[in-house]
Amino acid sequence: MGVAKSAAELFGELMADYQKHSVISRRGKTEFQEFDWGKSKHIVDEIDRLIGKHYGLSEEEIDAVISYDIKIRLGKSASSPDEYEFELIDESQASS
Repeated sequence: MGVAKSAAELFGELMADYQKHSVISRRGKTEFQEFDWGKSKHIVDEIDRLIGKHYGLSEEEIDAVISYDIKIRLGKSASSPDEYEFELIDESQASS
């Protein structure tokens, strides 16, 4: 029950943090809420560690999951979190 309780607490913390780092935007008559999940990544990492330990993953395996998250979810390199892995293309200069 310890893992379930910890997971529930972390999930609640994550949802509150998502809410804290969200903004309400409007486009015409439509209103929507945008979330900056990257600001809550530290909580997602805690959840990954908890789940990894529950499934018997080694620290190295858990770190691999967290590094994968950085690359896929944030679009950044695990070795250099400030550099994007993709390149923006200026379509006005692209050849047809």
